[in-house]
Amino acid sequence: MRRILLGIAVAALFTAPTLAADYPLPAPVSRGPIMVPPAIDWNACYLGGNIGWGRDTHRYTSAGGLSEGRTNADGVVAGGQAGCDVQVTSYLVIGAQGLMDWADANGSNASSVTPANVFHTNARWFATAAGRLGIAVVPALLVYGKGGFGWVGEHNTFTSSGVLTNNNTNDRIFAGIDAGGGVEWKMNPNWSLWVEYDRMFSHTDRLVFSGIGGAASFQETVRRDFEKVLFGINYRFGGPVVARY
Repeated sequence: MRRILLGIAVAALFTAPTLAADYPLPAPVSRGPIMVPPAIDWNACYLGGNIGWGRDTHRYTSAGGLSEGRTNADGVVAGGQAGCDVQVTSYLVIGAQGLMDWADANGSNASSVTPANVFHTNARWFATAAGRLGIAVVPALLVYGKGGFGWVGEHNTFTSSGVLTNNNTNDRIFAGIDAGGGVEWKMNPNWSLWVEYDRMFSHTDRLVFSGIGGAASFQETVRRDFEKVLFGINYRFGGPVVARY
């Protein structure tokens, strides 16, 4: 009996590998390429548009040295911008930008010396050329400051008792240092949204108001500032190539 059982065990030992070899091994499971989200990178040039609010402020002083009050010309502004950014470290971004906007900022103020006399201001456009220095507080969010130069195109008139008596000799352009700051959020490798505030600092000039219909001409010393809040969108191109699967 023992010999029979021993024979069966030996037969099973030598037969099992042969039977296992008759069954194919399962095919390896292919996992495909590993998807890695693209890293946020601010190296790119861009084009975009913006809309917002602007204020052109005038402080008038007569030829005799008397203060004649202040005009705040407020209104909607809209336009476009272009620039380039370079990310020099993991968090530091530098760049340059040019911006030009149409404006419809209007305002008036009655002279504090002769209230029947009213100064009118209409800011029609502005432009800036500035450098930017930003910190990526998180990879997709840039907090930046900017500084450069700005220009404002405007038209000024003067009425006395409601009658237009004087007109600025021609449309004027004033320029000054421009500085401000904002935040920009990169939604994806190509599109970003931003908001900023900046100001063109005080510039003092003499405006000549030419008489109309026999009215006498006169000049005023005017100290001017221009400030704005803008919301914008940029399309970025020319940055690093991101592989897609």
